[in-house]
Amino acid sequence: RRLGPDDRVNVIAFDDDVDPLYGQPRAASPEVRRDATEYVTNLRSGGGTDIAYALTRAFASQHEDGNRPRVVIFLTDGQSEANAALEAVAREQRDVRVFTVGIGTGVNRALLSRLAAEKRGTFTYIDRAAQIEPEVGHLYAQIARPLLVGISLEVDGAVATRIYPRTLPDLFVDDELVVAGRFRGDAQLLRFTVRGTLSDRALEMETAVTPASAGQHPWVGRRWAIARVDHLLERIELEGVSTELQQEVTSLALAYNFVTPYTAFLAIPEREVTAAARGTL
Repeated sequence: RRLGPDDRVNVIAFDDDVDPLYGQPRAASPEVRRDATEYVTNLRSGGGTDIAYALTRAFASQHEDGNRPRVVIFLTDGQSEANAALEAVAREQRDVRVFTVGIGTGVNRALLSRLAAEKRGTFTYIDRAAQIEPEVGHLYAQIARPLLVGISLEVDGAVATRIYPRTLPDLFVDDELVVAGRFRGDAQLLRFTVRGTLSDRALEMETAVTPASAGQHPWVGRRWAIARVDHLLERIELEGVSTELQQEVTSLALAYNFVTPYTAFLAIPEREVTAAARGTL
């Protein structure tokens, strides 16, 4: 219902097989919108969840059409084999954006987040059915109004390490992009350059900072640590628990004071702390 006459649309239903409405996206004429709506209305649940096969078919159905953006909005309420899905995304070398939407508690949130990040999209998690329409509506409103696309960040003056997010997504209306990283070296001046495309025009923004005069802001380090831990927890969910990853999550959480699946904090009222407990604490 939101699509305009200049948009294109296709609907691909999937379980353990894939059933596309069309061979490739079609112009969103009133007839095509009606067919797409009826197709979705008549869908019934069944079978499994083969994310890799569904994504492969969605990529294959895309076609060249000048500078028009190619977008896949991928909705699922199930889980699938992670490596196969990640390989399907890695094989697609064209500039296709993937926005993933996970519905319900049964989805693999780490996988859907990684798939979106690899293809410069975003992941939206919806925990209950009542939120589907407003959340997907908000997602569509963003996708329909891209601002800065193809974003890259360049750092001069120091060695930049562990930058998060690892793949910078596009920026849309009412959107925000926060980048956190660590820098190694005794730089007197750090220069940051952000590049992207704004309305088919190359855009470059530059700023510089002197680390010595920047002052101490503890929240900056904590924000980076949280981004790093989110990345490590995603790896643990996709690859399995390892002692090395678990220890790094624990040490960062304790150093920067936030809760993870491997850490917790106990708050004790002052009046309840005995002399023995005070010594222990």
